[in-house]
Amino acid sequence: MYPFDTAEEQRTFSDAWVVVRATGERIGEVEGYLDQEGYQPRQVELEVTKVLWSRPNITPPERLVSETGLLVADGVASYAVGEGGVAIEVGATYLTAVVRRPDGTFDLAASKGTRRLRGDLVEVPGGGSSRTTEVDVDAYVDRIVDAVPVVPDEVGDVDARREAYLAIES
Repeated sequence: MYPFDTAEEQRTFSDAWVVVRATGERIGEVEGYLDQEGYQPRQVELEVTKVLWSRPNITPPERLVSETGLLVADGVASYAVGEGGVAIEVGATYLTAVVRRPDGTFDLAASKGTRRLRGDLVEVPGGGSSRTTEVDVDAYVDRIVDAVPVVPDEVGDVDARREAYLAIES
């Protein structure tokens, strides 16, 4: 998806930060899916319950769909999760960054842009790869929103910002 390791990158490549609740899932039957052994596509329905920040003129939708999957080995299924991401479980609440595509649809920004919420606390990576710590969700989002974007906001939609970012990197 997009580079999402630093607050500056998260500020650059997100159009909004929202709280979502996973309300349902569909496993298998995904249109356009190329069949792969040991993998089942999974779509998770997300209800946006609160908008914490958005760019001017951006109104996130009331519902989103997360395209994920299940890895199946020896008859046991586990969540397919991108590096630095979390497994989205039905019934749980998450903080997530969203992007608006050029066609006007919205998508989750990156695996790393989704964090589980426990009340007003967001789980973030701690000292080790399997350890997490909890911080206040408003402080977490404020840190990102206050960061200086890698590419100025005036560059336009997220795909244009990504192209500008890649030009800087090369």
